[in-house]
Amino acid sequence: MLGKLIKHEFRATGRIMLPVLGVLLLTSVLAGLSIRLLDTGHIATMMRIVAGLFIAAFVIGVIAAIVISIVLMVSRFYRNLLCDEGYLMHTLPSNTHALVWSKLIVSLCWFIVTICVIWFSLFLMVLFLGGLQTVDFSGFAEGWEQAIAFLQEEGVGRGQLWLLLLEFLAAALLSMLASCLHFYAAMSLGHMAANRKVLFSVLAFIGISIAFRIILSGVAAGMIQSGAMETFFLGLEEAPGISEAFSMLHKIALGTLLLSLIQSAVLYVPTVFGLKKGLNLG
Repeated sequence: MLGKLIKHEFRATGRIMLPVLGVLLLTSVLAGLSIRLLDTGHIATMMRIVAGLFIAAFVIGVIAAIVISIVLMVSRFYRNLLCDEGYLMHTLPSNTHALVWSKLIVSLCWFIVTICVIWFSLFLMVLFLGGLQTVDFSGFAEGWEQAIAFLQEEGVGRGQLWLLLLEFLAAALLSMLASCLHFYAAMSLGHMAANRKVLFSVLAFIGISIAFRIILSGVAAGMIQSGAMETFFLGLEEAPGISEAFSMLHKIALGTLLLSLIQSAVLYVPTVFGLKKGLNLG
């Protein structure tokens, strides 16, 4: 059933996200051509205005793609599970966990796609600007191999490098997951109220934010008191070698990964509880 829910969610969200991302790619091409045209300096005033509008449209498109992906993540959860559609969704032959995970998985996928499309749109803009014509792409692989060889000489193997990249990637994904669950938990708790559900959802969001800030401040204070923080900064001041720097980055990645994992687990509980036990659709 989870697969069917995800398929349905992709269809519903794709009707909005695909046109938005398509327009972003188009404006990136037009922005690149516009900058190239403006650089010539021999165009009419009207053409300058049009070129400026295309460049502004690209900037607005980048912001809009990010904002729409976030708004869509929130609105789909709210409309499908907490409003009138919730009566139908909660009668489907699937459990609450499947409903929540279908929203989480699709939202994460669109976040990743949006980030990739934004980077690709920047690449397209530079390409049509003409800035990539003199770049020797064949030298990138050789430069990468040279960098790997240098790191191996400093005691950092390929496995360590790929492990560090995977750790930061996993930490980024879990951070996005925790952000989604922050909204979901707040809405689930807010809709346990008899009335003014949106207001209580906003208050729950603020309360969760404050609670996590207090916890993080307590953890930081504990690290300072134990001397762990001082040891870490002393290591930075002593200009560590490549191997030691990778060790520090490894600790940062694992710490971020663990923090996001704990935050996601904590927020998942009220999300499911609110939908399963205390949801008030009235």
